[in-house]
Amino acid sequence: MKMNKVLVLSASVLVSGFLLQGCENIVHSETKLSQNKMKLQQEEIFEDISVDKMDAGYIAALSRHYSSQGDGGDVDLTVIYDPQSSTNTAMHASSHAARISEDFRKNGVHVNSSILPVKGQGNVARAVVSYDSFALAAPDDCEMMPGMHDRNIDTPVGYQLGCTRDSIFAKQIARPKDLMGGGETQDTSDGRRAANIVDGYRTGVQNEPLDGESSSE
Repeated sequence: MKMNKVLVLSASVLVSGFLLQGCENIVHSETKLSQNKMKLQQEEIFEDISVDKMDAGYIAALSRHYSSQGDGGDVDLTVIYDPQSSTNTAMHASSHAARISEDFRKNGVHVNSSILPVKGQGNVARAVVSYDSFALAAPDDCEMMPGMHDRNIDTPVGYQLGCTRDSIFAKQIARPKDLMGGGETQDTSDGRRAANIVDGYRTGVQNEPLDGESSSE
C-alpha cells in the first residue's frame, strides 16, 4: 500500500514538471503581433504647372490637400517668366501671382508669392507651388495580409498580426499632423454639444424638464 502511494506521488511530480515546463514555453514564446508603430513622415509637396492650368478648381484641390496634410506653414508660390519674351513678361508674371494668391486666400490658405526670371522659359509662365506636409505610413517591416492586393493567399514568412489594420488605418487619418498633439482644439458642433451636457453640473444649475412631444389632430 505504501509502495502505491509513493508511485502515485512520483507520477504526480513528473506530470507537474511537464506542465510547468509547458507553461514556461508558452509564457516566453514570441508574440505574433506587430510591435512597431505607424510612422508620421514629413515631406515636401512640389507642384510645377503652367499658369494656364492653375485655375480655381486646381487651386481648390491643392488647398484641400494643404488643409488636411499641410504642416501649418505658409505656401510658397513662384511664377517663372522669361525676360527675353514679349508676352511672358514680369508684369504678366506679377498679375498671375496676384490672381493665384487671391484664389488660395479664398480657400483659407496664406501664400508667399514671388516672380522669378528664367531665360529660355518661353512664352508661357509656370507656377511653382511648394509646402511641407505630413503623411502617415504603415510601420516598418509591415506587409499587408495575403489576398489584399492579389489572389495570392500564401502567408509571408514572419507576417505580424496588426500590420494590415495599421496600413489601412494610416490612410484614413484626415489630418496626420493632429497625431503630433499640442495643436489648438477646433470648435465643432459635437464638441459644443458635449460641453453643454456637463455645463449644468459645473454651475449647479438644474436643466429644465422637457415638455415632450405632441402631434396635431
